[in-house]
Amino acid sequence: MDLKNRFSSWYNQEMAPSENKFALQLEPADKITFSGPELDKNPYTVTLKLKNTASKRLAYKVKCTSNAHFRIRPPVGLLEAGATADVQLTFSLPVNETTVPENGYHYFAIYHIKAPNADEKPRDTWTNHKGKIDGEKRLQVDFKKEAAAEIKPVAETNAAKEKKPIEDKKGAPKEVAGGDDEDFDKEESEDEDGDSK
Repeated sequence: MDLKNRFSSWYNQEMAPSENKFALQLEPADKITFSGPELDKNPYTVTLKLKNTASKRLAYKVKCTSNAHFRIRPPVGLLEAGATADVQLTFSLPVNETTVPENGYHYFAIYHIKAPNADEKPRDTWTNHKGKIDGEKRLQVDFKKEAAAEIKPVAETNAAKEKKPIEDKKGAPKEVAGGDDEDFDKEESEDEDGDSK
């Protein structure tokens, strides 16, 4: 066996098993893509969905290559067999940076271990864990700049809302006013630990 094949055999035996035994179904499954028109100015969030495909309860942990660029909520959690969880991954440039990182430079790592004690908090499960991690998978990070939505001039927008003439039963012109826009507020909540659904 030549050196290349020996290395490949060693890698498959020593490095790859954690990927092969990975028991979480991920969506997206291959990479995390942050997309938007102003990646260098505004924060953007992607939802990572986890599903426990094992027959036992698992504790998961999500880590990143740069805490300055990414936030993870929640970073740890418990998943019963067949249960799912959503993890919010947010990217934003630090105040001293103006350039978005290259595609593939960063990645998120997802780990899982068995969690036999249902009363134990996820962080305690990880703290008390001894030995190897049962499963690990990495998702590289890509960035995609999208074109900004066309913003119409105020005058044009107002013109669209102006009263339009229609005819009543007698054929005389009648005016109808445009509708009002409604504003919706969005609230965000951050949990330290994640719970399965």
